[in-house]
Amino acid sequence: MTSPIDRVEDAGFVVLHIGLPKTGTTHLQHLIFARTPELRFLHRTRGSAAERGLCRSLRQLVVGQAAYAAFERWRFARALRAIAGEGRPVLLSYENVAMAPNGIWTGRGPGPEQVAARLAGLGSKIAPLRLKVVLGIRRQDRWLASRYAESSRDFPGFDQADFDARLSALAAAAELKPVEAWLDHDRAHEALAGALGAENVFLLPTERLRQEAVYHELGRFAGGVNLLRWHRRAAKRTALRPRNTLSGGGDTWQLRRDGSLLTLSPELAAALRHRFADSSQRLSARGPLGLAASLERPADPERVAAAPAAR
Repeated sequence: MTSPIDRVEDAGFVVLHIGLPKTGTTHLQHLIFARTPELRFLHRTRGSAAERGLCRSLRQLVVGQAAYAAFERWRFARALRAIAGEGRPVLLSYENVAMAPNGIWTGRGPGPEQVAARLAGLGSKIAPLRLKVVLGIRRQDRWLASRYAESSRDFPGFDQADFDARLSALAAAAELKPVEAWLDHDRAHEALAGALGAENVFLLPTERLRQEAVYHELGRFAGGVNLLRWHRRAAKRTALRPRNTLSGGGDTWQLRRDGSLLTLSPELAAALRHRFADSSQRLSARGPLGLAASLERPADPERVAAAPAAR
């Protein structure tokens, strides 16, 4: 079977890096993608006003409810075709396309199926170019803790008790809200693959960002560009330390609001990982995605809760 990463293509496509936020997106955008001369890299904070506007338009078309969406899709597609005609693979990165920064806490925002359908609509407009998507994912419990710490500056009531209550409710939920469904990684992959074709979807676990192999795979997916050399240079400068300034070490994070520490308990981590275990296992079994090492089966949450506290 041919893997998506084995298909090297020319500039006849556009790659969208759509999130999720807090999955190493800043590192990828500014230390990898922006430094790769073979790529035509677009980001909302770089380049001309028109290029920055193109990134904002993407988010509005996918997440927003613009009444003029049909015209905007046409204008967006026309601009992308012009850029792709310059002869380099185009990679547009905006981590809040899949999910608004605080969407997981407000419960508002489109789910994977809605985003996939809107991306498919954009894809039909840019033909004969082909649309590809990179989606960053992360172990659900740690992603939620990191996202909560980041969001705390916008929510005065965010504290340890609120965090525990929110995540406990999510772990126990039988049904997920659309925006929460992004945590079901297999569901997200199925939605995107169904809309765009499995060969046009690349899931990138944060847990793999230190592995050289992932930059080789992603570079091939993006058109045979050399991302590995920029990863190696970034690794020398940062000693591969995560750029997440909120991490307090271990399973603690600093709240943006006041710097107090937030702790992800072993019991809560186990319950959340158990909630999404079947999804993660289905995804890791796909082979070419290479997720088995980062999405191992979690511990039984009842055993974790019953274990004596460490001294």
